[in-house]
Amino acid sequence: MGAGDMNDKQLRGFVRIVESGSFTSAADELYITQSALSQQIKLLEKDLGFALFDHRTHKATLTVAGRAFVPRAQQLLALYGRAIDEGVFLQRSTQEQRRPLVVGCLDEQFLNIWMDLHSIMNAAHAEYESLSVRYDSRDELIRALLSGACQLSIQMESREYERAGLLFVPFTTIHETALFVGQPAVDGERTCTVEELSQYAVAFHNKRGHCLYEDALRHHLAAAYPTTCQLEPEDFGRAIDKGSVALLIPSLQLPERAAAYAVTLAWDAGIRLGMVMPPEPSEVARAYAGDIQDYFAQHPSLWR
Repeated sequence: MGAGDMNDKQLRGFVRIVESGSFTSAADELYITQSALSQQIKLLEKDLGFALFDHRTHKATLTVAGRAFVPRAQQLLALYGRAIDEGVFLQRSTQEQRRPLVVGCLDEQFLNIWMDLHSIMNAAHAEYESLSVRYDSRDELIRALLSGACQLSIQMESREYERAGLLFVPFTTIHETALFVGQPAVDGERTCTVEELSQYAVAFHNKRGHCLYEDALRHHLAAAYPTTCQLEPEDFGRAIDKGSVALLIPSLQLPERAAAYAVTLAWDAGIRLGMVMPPEPSEVARAYAGDIQDYFAQHPSLWR
């Protein structure tokens, strides 16, 4: 197998054929001729040592091996793009004598949180040059932090990161909010107690182990209100039709369209938000964490 000859152009052509459903559409999107694209696929199949498409038909019909290769090709392209971004980022940071910082993000919500934080910090600390890298899973993020590929990530406090041996440096607290299914919009700011909450089936937004505050609340409800039904995120869709369901969701994860219906849960001190870092953080990560803590100490009501 001559896999050393495989390149990103061939992989990108293969993925576009799969996503568009035909060689013709993929060739148009890539601004090449269909014959050139077909030749790329033939070379890729030769390098791989197996057929990706059933060439007995004129359709883009994948073989069994081809179907299995699709997610691998997508991962390789994502990794290739990430490697280029990081290389360009590090070179630019070195040339401009700025402090490079690679920040890991898990999903769209926390990517937006990081972008908001970055815009705040960049105005006061232009010496930092940051690159945000999105990871597909918490396990992947943890591995990146432990290996040093990623220097920090903005996350809610959780046992999962603690068990992995990572550091958690808090910089603010945020509210847990409750959405009561079928209830009208809230007129002004309102809070609810755990006792009021216990009258409903309580659905948690985050999985067990992903938010320390919600895990503690689970234990408290079980101990103080043992008859209260607790629902995990995957159960909420099945339970919503029954009515009398309260969805708990951290304020920073609350969709904007739902804000008018949310009330603040008055229990404990709130959810700690902070930076997850490797056991031995880099100098730049430590400095950045300290600058964020200082900023939020001066603006304690931000994000609450």
